[in-house]
Amino acid sequence: MLKLKKVLEIDNLSRLFSTLKTPNDPTSYFRLGVAIEKSLEYFSNGHLQRVNLTGKDLLGSDKKYYECKKVTFKNKGGMSVRDVIVKNGRGNSDQEFKPADYYIFVEPLKRKACCVPGKMLYNIRQTKTDVKAHCNPEAKHFFMFENDLKGKELPFSYRDFFEEDDKHLYDYIKSFS
Repeated sequence: MLKLKKVLEIDNLSRLFSTLKTPNDPTSYFRLGVAIEKSLEYFSNGHLQRVNLTGKDLLGSDKKYYECKKVTFKNKGGMSVRDVIVKNGRGNSDQEFKPADYYIFVEPLKRKACCVPGKMLYNIRQTKTDVKAHCNPEAKHFFMFENDLKGKELPFSYRDFFEEDDKHLYDYIKSFS
């Protein structure tokens, strides 16, 4: 597993994550996931490449696959993941589920992220449309916290990704008139 705390530009990633508000429009969830994947690729200094395969979003310089998931960390300590969709119906649903090498779980607005081995998934449940699982990351798996380990607050931005993305779309459409 890559040492993401060392290879990622955490301050820049934190600023960008702080702009990724949960969208009001359910059709924007896919766009949110793409923004997370592309930002991890961009701020990895060449260590992560977006490949966008079913169940494998990024390929690391360690030749391992990483799947990215936007989550809300649960439990009293705010470190567990419950009922995260680890495979959706978009993929080949007839194939038996095989976890990715690693999962990157991100809660963008809290600027909290971790990376765990796929073998840490448990309570894996497959339905006709998706596969859900639980995971209990440990403190050592987190490469980003809202406040780093020294108590220093991570950079924040007041920009709004979806607002700017929507404006860009309208400007693009208008350019054809």
